Amino acid sequence: RPLQRKIREYELHCHLISIQKDSDLLVRELFQRINTYGVKMSYQEIRCALYPGNSVTFIRYVAERHAFIETTFGKVKPERMRDMELILGAIAFTCLGYENFKAKTFDTFLTNAMQKMNKLEPKISSYSRTESDKAQELDVNTVDILEGSAPFFADLLARIETAFELASEVFGADRYKKELSGRVINKSIFELVVSTFALLPSEHHGLLIEKSEAVKDRFYGLLAGN
Repeated sequence: RPLQRKIREYELHCHLISIQKDSDLLVRELFQRINTYGVKMSYQEIRCALYPGNSVTFIRYVAERHAFIETTFGKVKPERMRDMELILGAIAFTCLGYENFKAKTFDTFLTNAMQKMNKLEPKISSYSRTESDKAQELDVNTVDILEGSAPFFADLLARIETAFELASEVFGADRYKKELSGRVINKSIFELVVSTFALLPSEHHGLLIEKSEAVKDRFYGLLAGN
């Protein structure tokens, strides 16, 4: 009871800050400044906390599907939402376009993509992996959360997962890596390859696969500065 009394009587010091509707950058900056005790939240955890809705549901859904796990060799773990941040980058460039990268920071660019998805109607059905689901090894590939939602999401999912397949066809085990026979997935290369292949017209897929060796050689030549 003494502990309960201490908690009830503890004096909290609060500051009321007036924030306009368009002050998202200020909100994120404030969050980062106070996010200094214990285990700091990752940038993606903060984005998901500030912008819940379609975007979080869709990104989590993509990250848990076999296509993403397989294309990233099962190396990108869900801890601290690393998997969600990786796929969000590719999604942002796919749905906003690299030519529209006019944000002052990459964080703002990713936030813009999440806000765009959140505005779409109808909304995506709520989806979360419960402990019961995990115990039963629920296959997210059999859960169609996109049915009845904005057609944008089904189209985006198809484009992204097709891009995974093309990346495997063209680069094989070297996909998303900065050097041949490398071991680490490079975040920037993942975003580049997936978004580029996702935006490639379907009639060009056959030619891309046919010329895969030349594409791969040229790609790594450019990375090497040749």
